[in-house]
Amino acid sequence: MTARQRRESRGNTVARGYGAAHQALRKRVAADVEAGIAFCTAPECVVRAGRWIPPGSPFDLGHLPDRSGYAGPQHPVCNRRDGGKRGNPPGIDPKTRRKSRPVKVWRRQRWQPTQPW
Repeated sequence: MTARQRRESRGNTVARGYGAAHQALRKRVAADVEAGIAFCTAPECVVRAGRWIPPGSPFDLGHLPDRSGYAGPQHPVCNRRDGGKRGNPPGIDPKTRRKSRPVKVWRRQRWQPTQPW
């Protein structure tokens, strides 16, 4: 599947649940980020600089754990880490959870001297 096919299969923002209400809220939150008064609302903020989101930096509008609403602005890395942890809970073997393409294992050749010492 090419990148274009993958992009088209995902649908547009409205089809993925990010309609007019989401876009209006994101616009209001963007004003707070630009004013320098926005803080990351992720449960575990992983950015070393702290929870503050500097003006002009990218941000995501994080969901609540049950996706019933929005938690507020989050650093992109914090938001995607939180979603990744919820989507891949511990205790589930990733090999049996989904099928993926086989991974090639490259074996390093052991160094052999050219002359016997």
